[in-house]
Amino acid sequence: MRSFAYVYPQHSSIISESQRTELTQPDETFEIEGGVVMEVQEPFEPKVDTDFPTDLNLHKPLIPHIFHQTHKSEYIPLVNVKNVRSLLHHNPSWQYYFWTDETARELIKQKHPYLLVLYDNFINPVERSDLLRYVVLYEMGGVYLDTDVEVRRPLDRVTYKYACIIAHEPFEHASVLYRLEFMVTNAIMMCGAGHPFLARLLKNVAGYSAGQGAIERTGPWFVTPEYLKYVQETADKTDPEALLFKHNEPFAVRGHYVSNNSVYIPNSAYFTHMIDYKQPYLEENCKKNSTEHIVQRGCALLRSQAWKLPSRYEFTRHHWVHTWSHVENWSAFKRWYSSFNDRLFGNRGIHIKQLIPTYKNVAR
Repeated sequence: MRSFAYVYPQHSSIISESQRTELTQPDETFEIEGGVVMEVQEPFEPKVDTDFPTDLNLHKPLIPHIFHQTHKSEYIPLVNVKNVRSLLHHNPSWQYYFWTDETARELIKQKHPYLLVLYDNFINPVERSDLLRYVVLYEMGGVYLDTDVEVRRPLDRVTYKYACIIAHEPFEHASVLYRLEFMVTNAIMMCGAGHPFLARLLKNVAGYSAGQGAIERTGPWFVTPEYLKYVQETADKTDPEALLFKHNEPFAVRGHYVSNNSVYIPNSAYFTHMIDYKQPYLEENCKKNSTEHIVQRGCALLRSQAWKLPSRYEFTRHHWVHTWSHVENWSAFKRWYSSFNDRLFGNRGIHIKQLIPTYKNVAR
């Protein structure tokens, strides 16, 4: 099995064959402006020509104006300093909570003690980070962003119409690496406190502990099937107050039920426009000339280099730093040595207080 965190092609059964059939879309043409690139058949989503849907008539946002980020210590690696600063630069009135492995453990111990053994036995540090984001969003609500995510404009607009928003992986990733129409990402999540989908994640996360990698146990390969099951179980198409997604969301989620208990999956132009262009397996997989239609679609989109064209409505940009990719493949000695080295030299970077002087580190 390849050790790179984002490539597990032999485990692409995350979505059942019946679900794959449901996601199939009719042929369409996606024409890219701003240069002669190429025509891509069957786009994964419509082109965006309007800003993010909102309801500014509401006096109170459905998603609290609170940022959450986490790292193993309070020292931010230099590569992510600009990203962390960007959050309050564009959203100066928002609160900012920063969580370390230690403060995260204390929160889980207080609020969800049944998850403490799971948390303590995680091999890959990203699993602790994954679990924490589900806990803090459930307990407090707000916006969780990985520290390699840059905020590019104010986020107030996105907090009024939907009670829970989860971005998805770029379609080039989902189709070329995983043979999927779409796959959610947990690097960019925003929900109101107590949202039932978050409760579902906390209830079911232990059941994925046998997965072969962090991405399966606590990451996108855990969240995506749980999202699909949640949609099927909560949709009430007879509800006269129900809405259907009719904006510009990905075709794979068109028709999913919308209410305050639902999860909105937005167009990639808003949060995940940038692909992981340094990811070697994207190009490698396309060179194999797969006969699978979904892979061919993804490779055509990748060759079009559509991600290089600016997105006018981009709120966030994921820079794909990958500080955790190979940890679970390390020997026990290497993991111990890394932990020991962190204790000795853990202050390499900039302390969060220098970046966000008003940060908080405990739940209210």
